[in-house]
Amino acid sequence: MHDCANAFLDILDREDEAVSRGLARDRLGVGLISAIREVDYYDHQARRHEASEERHEHMYLLRLGLPRLVRRTFERVAAFDIPVVTFARDQHNSRGALERLAAFGLIEHGRRMAYASIAGECSISQVDTRLFEFRLPADFLPLDHFESSVEGHYIAAAQTRMDEALRAAFTSGMEEKVQRLLRENVYVWRGRYIGYNADPTIDQYFFVQALANLKLRPGVDSFSPELRFGGVQFIAYVLCAAYFLSLAWKHAAFCEALAAKHPDIELANVITITGPREELIDSIVGCLNEQGAGETGYVAIGRAEAETLYGALSARRANATLLEGGLMTVPFVVEYSDSSVIQSVSGAQLDPIGLLLSSLRYHHPRDYDRHQRSREAVMQLSLRRLLGGALPWLEFRDNINLRKAGRKLTDIDLVAIDARSETAMLFQLKHQDPFAGDMRKRGSRSARLMSETEKWLGTVRDWLAAASEQELSATLRLRKGQVVRSVQFVAVSRHFAHFLHPLSSSPDFAYATMSQFFDAVVRLEAQGDFKTMPGLFALLRRFMPNVLARPIRVEPEEHVLPSVSFRVVQDGV
Repeated sequence: MHDCANAFLDILDREDEAVSRGLARDRLGVGLISAIREVDYYDHQARRHEASEERHEHMYLLRLGLPRLVRRTFERVAAFDIPVVTFARDQHNSRGALERLAAFGLIEHGRRMAYASIAGECSISQVDTRLFEFRLPADFLPLDHFESSVEGHYIAAAQTRMDEALRAAFTSGMEEKVQRLLRENVYVWRGRYIGYNADPTIDQYFFVQALANLKLRPGVDSFSPELRFGGVQFIAYVLCAAYFLSLAWKHAAFCEALAAKHPDIELANVITITGPREELIDSIVGCLNEQGAGETGYVAIGRAEAETLYGALSARRANATLLEGGLMTVPFVVEYSDSSVIQSVSGAQLDPIGLLLSSLRYHHPRDYDRHQRSREAVMQLSLRRLLGGALPWLEFRDNINLRKAGRKLTDIDLVAIDARSETAMLFQLKHQDPFAGDMRKRGSRSARLMSETEKWLGTVRDWLAAASEQELSATLRLRKGQVVRSVQFVAVSRHFAHFLHPLSSSPDFAYATMSQFFDAVVRLEAQGDFKTMPGLFALLRRFMPNVLARPIRVEPEEHVLPSVSFRVVQDGV
């Protein structure tokens, strides 16, 4: 199967090369800007109207295609012939951009399917010289979708509470005032484009909402705010991402105001704009030092730190390889030249925190690796607070080392001891990086998670089987007279845990993401006076994705590229 997948990948590489060759002619960056504009326009329209399955599929291919187009353009064109360009959308440029985006999107979709087959999630076969077939099993379970739905539920609930808090914080009539200011300050520039005046009320309104939004996104709590990457605090990166998101939201709102004020202006001509590079970097300093004053531990930045922030949160020729793989997002800022940037409204909104974490790992790998060690300690603290809030009589032990003849075998990240039920819950904590839709990273990280957890379980079980009662008591630091008669194993992952479902056949093991663990605690709280730690463990096992998820039906699909076609089918469909 791997040989077939590799043969298919080789053909896709040739398709990629064929599409990329044409980008070398884009000496003015017209194709690049047109592609960003088409994605911005499509995404903006999708957010305004009710989503459909077809619209989701189109956006999926556009999102896959744009990062490849940007990277390939940067690789083929060392520098554009002019420092900045502004032009109206026309049918020729729009059609060409969409064709290239679709080609790159289909190529990347094919790669994702090939890597999924290598990981064993589907099978691949070559039907004839031009056609490959991917086959999903009849009992295909969307376990990752189940995990994300739990997280999405609590994010949506938190967003509702945040929206209510923001409405209460803003003075009465603020939304109406902002809408009026948008209409008053926007104007037509050079007959068909957009211009608008600065207004501090508008700036504050959108920044507060953007920061609140980012603080609810998965991964924003990956590092402590004061930790530094490239000499700049993590909180500064988050604030800068919020600033860019606020600029995108503000610009989209001005576009809507202009369209209402001047219906003859085409939204597609104003949704994506270019701007001065230096002016943007200077504005980072002013915004962050003003808004960051309210963030605990924030240290004011200067021009040098703003350059570092800009470097991490922009797409440039120097970091174009960052755009490769998975569902990587093109950021809000795409550097057109040494003096100007393209601002992508969709790029700021799609996955700003995922982009930030990937960028920090890319630009500051030593800092990233060093700070990774602190993340499981944050998980320990979070679990202590959750468990202690629900079951206040529990006792906790951190970082228990298991030894045999003086040699360390493994460790237990956290132990929760319930004297009432004479039960101990042993935790293995994993704070992996999200794989951002990259199927290769998904395969390697899921295999590593499974391997490490399986090894940990085996080692701990063997140690427990051989340990005397006195040795167990000493290792778990039990109080005098305290006993543990039952042990439960729980693996908790920050971002994904469903890959551990093969281990769940053992009745003493459960797995969960942090969101799923929180969900189990919420369900436990509903039991009132009947709350117990064994009851929590039963909830964890009851709501594991492989227990609740049901097989889904996948409709057949077929995609055609110039030299190869591939289709995706499901057994029994």
